[in-house]
Amino acid sequence: MSVAPDGDETMIEYAEIVDEFSIHDGLIVASHLAQGTAAVITADGVIRDADVETVWD
Repeated sequence: MSVAPDGDETMIEYAEIVDEFSIHDGLIVASHLAQGTAAVITADGVIRDADVETVWD
């Protein structure tokens, strides 16, 4: 597990979405996009409403 951006790919993705999210949410979404994960585990409505695939019951 990493608590900081995991590399240049994440920062490149973050630069594309920086105006859409808070820093915290933006880094989560950027990491998801850079790593090509299936979804983000969150109940965050901002992330979900941005059409990012989420998983949370």
